[in-house]
Amino acid sequence: MLVMFLMGSLSFFGNVNHLLGSLLSLEMMSLSVMFYWIWWGMSIGGEIYGVMIFLVVGVCVSVIGLCMVVEVSRCYDSSYCSVVHVVGC
Repeated sequence: MLVMFLMGSLSFFGNVNHLLGSLLSLEMMSLSVMFYWIWWGMSIGGEIYGVMIFLVVGVCVSVIGLCMVVEVSRCYDSSYCSVVHVVGC
């Protein structure tokens, strides 16, 4: 899980001007965080607690990550990034 998070974070900072690469890297990072939280929640609180943590952390990380990608893409002047600028957070 830690390796997956590190790979995602390194590729995110390497692909800041490529929107799809940044999104895939953020999804890899959020999946590793969600897997860790599920494993941790199952070990201390049972199934329901683990699923609740999975949903809350997954939604928060995905929304924050998408907003970060939109903010990064606003710095670049291309037609694709201007479309994202209109749709952004």
